[in-house]
Amino acid sequence: MSNFSSPMRYISPNARVLTPKPQVQQTLEILQTQTKIRNNIVWFFINGSLLSILIIDILYGSVAYKPLFWVEWLLALIFALNALYHIISYIVATLNLRPIVLSPQQKKLLGVNDNETLFKTGSTPVCKPCEPVSPINMTSLNLSRRSLSTSGLNETKTYSTSPFCKYTGQTPLKNLNTTPNNSLNKSLNASLNGSLTGEGLIQDEIELQTYLKEVSERERKTTHSTNIDQPSNLLSSFWSHPATRNPTEISPLLRRCAYQLSPTIDKTKSSSPGTEEGTLPRGYFGAPDVWRKYRIEPNRVNQWTANLRLWISKTVVERVAIEIDNVSATLLRHGLSDSQPGNVGLDRLRKLTQSHFLVDAVPTLPTLVSFLELSNNQEYLVKRIKTLAKGGSMSEFKWCSGGSHNGKPWDNSLPTDTAIIMHLFSVYMDTQLEAPLDQPDARTFTSRYMAKSGTELPRNKGPIIVNQSVNPPHYCLALSGDSLPADYEEIPRGRNNMFHTLLLFLYIIKTRDHGMLGRVNLGMSGINILWVTDD
Repeated sequence: MSNFSSPMRYISPNARVLTPKPQVQQTLEILQTQTKIRNNIVWFFINGSLLSILIIDILYGSVAYKPLFWVEWLLALIFALNALYHIISYIVATLNLRPIVLSPQQKKLLGVNDNETLFKTGSTPVCKPCEPVSPINMTSLNLSRRSLSTSGLNETKTYSTSPFCKYTGQTPLKNLNTTPNNSLNKSLNASLNGSLTGEGLIQDEIELQTYLKEVSERERKTTHSTNIDQPSNLLSSFWSHPATRNPTEISPLLRRCAYQLSPTIDKTKSSSPGTEEGTLPRGYFGAPDVWRKYRIEPNRVNQWTANLRLWISKTVVERVAIEIDNVSATLLRHGLSDSQPGNVGLDRLRKLTQSHFLVDAVPTLPTLVSFLELSNNQEYLVKRIKTLAKGGSMSEFKWCSGGSHNGKPWDNSLPTDTAIIMHLFSVYMDTQLEAPLDQPDARTFTSRYMAKSGTELPRNKGPIIVNQSVNPPHYCLALSGDSLPADYEEIPRGRNNMFHTLLLFLYIIKTRDHGMLGRVNLGMSGINILWVTDD
């Protein structure tokens, strides 16, 4: 019933494109060429046979009708050209075939028989190890004291200039002193000496030892000057980690930080909502994560939430906003400019639906009024619906508040955006589900799958959305009409509470009820909403 389709899945620009090995590509080309050769032989004999029949008929037959004689010659010419084309293609393809070498494992994987003459059996080529490249003589370099550190002087490594060779081990110290690559060392020394000034350079081992003593003395003074108590909590075992042999090896910044447990937040304090999204106390979001119970990862829930917001925006909110403008334009043409939605109260709109003349002129008016029955403040409701319809995914949505009205900020007398969206969604579902025969005006979805806290649940087998509080808005899910309040699926509080409740509602219908809500399919053959929970 909804022609809304799921968005396209984009391929990541960082996706790696796999390319086949040369042996695989050559094997596929040979197999295709062999198939082409066999087809050429078959069609050569077919065209040759037909050409022979026509030539015999032309030479030894008597044709009384002259045009038929020329038709035979034309067919003979066509068959001759076809036979010539196929024999030339056969010769060219045969001459271009080149045998390749495959290992027995490759033959087995590619499905090549051992009796194939174009596929020779051989061993897989092995990469020859790279010859060792003479290392750089690090001891002949004159380095600045500012660029040296004790951690880099305790180890000796060999660096290879070949990017294809792996580092396999350390070279003895004598190899570093007797390297034959003197030209490279001279060029490095010259470049370093040219870029550094003569001040502060280490020229020999005596200066190096002096520099190391100065560094260790400075670190020891810094350690003694910083008086920090070790943490007394359970995290003190961090300082005795095997990776740190003594406290002096730890950064002074880490030694200055004493890790402590965060204080417990009293959830009973300050339960009033903020004026904007995300301003509730941290303890207010302390409900257990229901998605772990169903083994659904958080990133999937985030994607589902974005899909649901997109579906509600495009399928429900934008259509209601467009229908409000269409109905207003129709009423204006009939001289009822003072009865447009948003300019009159809810009672006036209900009286307009009782006029048979207006119902015939505006057949969608009764359905539109059901979408606007949430609040008596029709001016704010219509304005807010049009605002939420902008942006594609309800970018102006505020879960525990709304927009300003007549220059004044939102207050509790106005419905929240969560209440508006939930009402629009439930009324839309009412229009899609079949009403009982004895109650044609009944709202099927609202009466069967929606309930308020403290009231009796509808008696049905499907999941039921329970409204726990209006302000701040909070919903939970009952798995069936027989569920007790203690068995409700508690959805985490916050701005995504309504969306997560609807997602869990759809997920249960999809997995448990095979996508059927009563007699209506929520998949592609019906309302087409289950795609929001696709991976």
